[in-house]
Amino acid sequence: MSWDAYIDVRGSRYSVPAQLAGHSVQIRLTLDGNLTIYDGEQVVASHRVVPGEPGWVTVPSHHAALWAQTLAVEQRPLAVYEEVGS
Repeated sequence: MSWDAYIDVRGSRYSVPAQLAGHSVQIRLTLDGNLTIYDGEQVVASHRVVPGEPGWVTVPSHHAALWAQTLAVEQRPLAVYEEVGS
């Protein structure tokens, strides 16, 4: 699986829980279009396969921790900026 917590199946990308980014997972793709993703014996995600053109399927809760880290803003006292400006 890729660093961004998606797997590629038939040209489309499907989200998996962020803690599995970079790990190997197993998938089961059924004839009726269901994709199930396993970490060992445990089901960690399931998606309906996107027919047609490639696309992205994301479950927001899969990436909530990644977004929280990305959107964190460092807060500094204004004195830090005043030193830079002088």
